[in-house]
Amino acid sequence: MIDLDLDKKVTNVSVDPNENSVKVEWADGHQGVFSEAWLLERSFSKENRQKRTPVPRDDPELLGADYKIQRDDFQVGLIYTTYEPNS
Repeated sequence: MIDLDLDKKVTNVSVDPNENSVKVEWADGHQGVFSEAWLLERSFSKENRQKRTPVPRDDPELLGADYKIQRDDFQVGLIYTTYEPNS
């Protein structure tokens, strides 16, 4: 997301009533087609905003800048991992 251009401009918007979708064309040439269902799921209705509101944790663990992430060798981990399918 470092190279996300926040200044991109929309050059055209059209509605396709047969497909129940909206097509957006951007100044850089790419296009996006968004279905009615996709748009409704992401609308800013009160109900949708409540669904997306995160529930605060009672006891969050804050990590400082000096926190070290444990790193393991993926190949070594594979040796010790077994797969047992359900019978």
